[in-house]
Amino acid sequence: MLYPNREDVRLVVEATQDELKRNLGVKIDLVNQEWKVYLATTRKDPPQMFRDSWGADFPDPETFMNLFTTFNGNNHTRWHSQDYDNLIEQAEGEQDKEKRKALYQKADVMLCRDAVPIVPAYLATQNIMVKPWVKGIAVNPLDFQFFKTVEVGESNK
Repeated sequence: MLYPNREDVRLVVEATQDELKRNLGVKIDLVNQEWKVYLATTRKDPPQMFRDSWGADFPDPETFMNLFTTFNGNNHTRWHSQDYDNLIEQAEGEQDKEKRKALYQKADVMLCRDAVPIVPAYLATQNIMVKPWVKGIAVNPLDFQFFKTVEVGESNK
């Protein structure tokens, strides 16, 4: 399994390696690369198994689901399906919220259950601690921290 040379990622892929061996009897070798080399490798000639990630830049399924369309430059899996592409195109153009959701759910089943070019492993989170005299921190589902509304009062040391 190829992965970028980061300590947090190393811990995840080592746990994955252990789980695959212990539960399925599958032995995988781990190969780490510096970030630029890793990106070049996954873009040009991705191995059978590699660790990748994507963070949402806006709160919509499109930010993730569009990644696996045939002509998306970030589709490092090289998996392609005209049926999937059609579903995503329909979902992107659908104005009815429930119909759009149903299209993305159908595409999700195709991606993660039927074809399985990816295996979602975990969702990273970010924890923050805020002193009582700091007010106005807005926490959001994308883990973006905006400080425009933050006010710092006197501490009660």
